[in-house]
Amino acid sequence: MTQERTRRITLTAGFIALGVAVGYPLASVPVELISATMFIAGFVLGSWNGALVGMMTMFFYSSLSPFGMAAPPVLFAQMVGMALAGAAGALVRRRDFSRVCWQNAGLLAVLGGAVTLVFDVLTTLASTLIVAVDFRAMLLMGAFFYLTHLISNGLIFGGILPLLFRELSRHPLAARYMHFDQKEQTG
Repeated sequence: MTQERTRRITLTAGFIALGVAVGYPLASVPVELISATMFIAGFVLGSWNGALVGMMTMFFYSSLSPFGMAAPPVLFAQMVGMALAGAAGALVRRRDFSRVCWQNAGLLAVLGGAVTLVFDVLTTLASTLIVAVDFRAMLLMGAFFYLTHLISNGLIFGGILPLLFRELSRHPLAARYMHFDQKEQTG
């Protein structure tokens, strides 16, 4: 195993552990940091590893939850939703974050809202498989939660991630890992 591969595996495991760790302190409120952490993983590690981090994070987070493990359809939806959040981080990894600007903040806020919306829709659809409630009724019942979740993630993605990505793009080790996809796919 090469030193580069070992570092990549270590970073992947670190992001999974961080994702699980940031989830529990805010578990009872509709504000969370897991989505942003998965997005950052995709930004640093690329789409495949970002998706892997998202799936594994939600598996461990839900499996070890003090509230009890999610039902299998909901767990699957959580894993898919966070895999998409991780993969989405790779969409902006070639973008210039050397300075913070409104365009970067706006783009990240929209992406944060999009991954949050997809996650909430997937988990709500999965929940309708377990309880006998219509999807639209579930959305109406959870409207406050969904709206708070969307707004908070939009603010986190648009307000914090541009600053973090600026610093990551300046860091030599992070910059080195943000170009792995091309190297590993070609040889």
